[in-house]
Amino acid sequence: MPLAYRRLLEHLLPASLCMAALLALGLTPYFACWLSGYGFACPWQPDVNYYIQLAAQPYYSHALYLSDPMIPGGATFYPWLQYVPFVCLTRLLGLPIFWIQILWTIFAALGTGLTLYLFLWCLVRNRWLAAAITICVWADIDLGISYFAHRFLFVHQTYMVASDLIAYLRGQPLLARPLFPFQWRLTNAALDLPFLFLQLLVTSIARAIPSRRNLVLSGLVFALTFYVYFYLWTMIAAGLCLVMLIDRSGRLTYAWTLGLGVVLGWPQLAHDYLIKSALSAEGVKHFWLLAAPIHSASLSNDSPYYHPYLVIAEAVIVGVYAIRRKHPALLLAWCIGCAGLCLSLADVTTGIFMHSYHWSWLSVPLMHILMVAIAVDLVMLWRPRLHVPSPVSALIVSAYLVSGIYLTASIILPGFGNYADRKTIYSEYVHQRFIPGVTPLNPGSVIAGDPFFVDLASPAERQRPLAGVYLEVNMALDNEERRIRFVLDQYLSGIDHDQLAALLSSDYSVSITREQVPIYLHTFDEISRDSDRFVDSLKVRYLVLPAAQRAPAVLSNRWNLIQPGPYWQIWERSETSSKR
Repeated sequence: MPLAYRRLLEHLLPASLCMAALLALGLTPYFACWLSGYGFACPWQPDVNYYIQLAAQPYYSHALYLSDPMIPGGATFYPWLQYVPFVCLTRLLGLPIFWIQILWTIFAALGTGLTLYLFLWCLVRNRWLAAAITICVWADIDLGISYFAHRFLFVHQTYMVASDLIAYLRGQPLLARPLFPFQWRLTNAALDLPFLFLQLLVTSIARAIPSRRNLVLSGLVFALTFYVYFYLWTMIAAGLCLVMLIDRSGRLTYAWTLGLGVVLGWPQLAHDYLIKSALSAEGVKHFWLLAAPIHSASLSNDSPYYHPYLVIAEAVIVGVYAIRRKHPALLLAWCIGCAGLCLSLADVTTGIFMHSYHWSWLSVPLMHILMVAIAVDLVMLWRPRLHVPSPVSALIVSAYLVSGIYLTASIILPGFGNYADRKTIYSEYVHQRFIPGVTPLNPGSVIAGDPFFVDLASPAERQRPLAGVYLEVNMALDNEERRIRFVLDQYLSGIDHDQLAALLSSDYSVSITREQVPIYLHTFDEISRDSDRFVDSLKVRYLVLPAAQRAPAVLSNRWNLIQPGPYWQIWERSETSSKR
């Protein structure tokens, strides 16, 4: 039997267990939603609705490109590779668009389970130890949360489970649930981390065996990250530059990786430049992308970490150990993680807001994993003959995996979670719209009103939001159209002048300053005098209001009630004037 084939078989079982364990962790929220009556495909994460809206554009149009969910044909900077292949697979399997989040999660679980296991094996050279670390670190609810980057893994989760057990035995209320595990956040960082670990794996192999094939593979993977995510490839590029300064004997490998990656990745850079040119300059500025200086920024208040100085100190300590240990794979991982940490503080150091917290979503899991790997390395160096019986080890790993599944599910289950309202809204939407006898909304129409309904109708029934929850992050709109859309949506929803003034004066949105309030109120007055002109201009066809709300006076002309409830009343605007 060939040596390569024999090695493959040796890794098959531990790698399969890692993928199965991570798959169970990743799908736990969906099963919890299903058991709670919300539906298996309930979008339980905070921002995933917007990403499903983006995916819905090629899903319905059968196009192979992304476009803005609000503006027909509008440009968007989101990466093609994270959406279109999964859209095609969703459509090929005949699944509804909301199932794309499940396909994303499956890919993240399988990809991370395999690549992280293989990279950890390169570090510890023990198959079952690498598998145990992979399963345990990914089962930890604090792994991906940048706020808790200063916290050691395993401690908080053990405390949570023990506290819950004691509270249950004593009949006391359980502790408040933590944030959902950010390592599963869709689409970032869940879809990026498999590529990060793959880069670490292939570059470490190329560093150890710098053959032409390995060097090319390392460069190809780096080039692929250009098409995956901006924050991913920039973090890897900065890490490669840093490791070139430290690991002199591996400079050729890192230089080849950088050079080949840039040569093959520049089309994505050109594409991003063209996309930025197609976006509204005011929209980009409104999004605060490379445009809004942070005044009086401080590391303590404006970094993505609760205790940034502790995080920096930990990174320095890990770096000193990695440099002194002279383990190329460990050093490479630290350099990339450290680069991500430095980039995540760019808002503070440069004074320009560039959404640098995205880098922390990638660097924090890596730094946590490095600390665990170093702890294991120290134990193996000091106690090389330390032996734990295999059944005991398996029991510990299994118990920690179960604790991760339990805590993840408890965030979703009724009475525990932080996102019950969002799941309830999805359930109510399904029970009102997806029942026999209900006529679907006309595809491609503009819909106004209740923002949560609107943001579900956008992917579910191919609607285009007039405003919705994500109006502020739309970079295809200029300031005037954004203002008109917002004010018109409020007017149609029954808000009067005084209520809008109170809303804007209550810090409703950080992007609407107090200096802009008079302009918004003037726009409201214009719309109230001739609402038909603005409704016709923006082609608003549907309006959604809570079922218990009294219909505004504006609906007395050319608006027909097509569904009175039970949760929302849906109005449709007719082509000709008519009294209801």
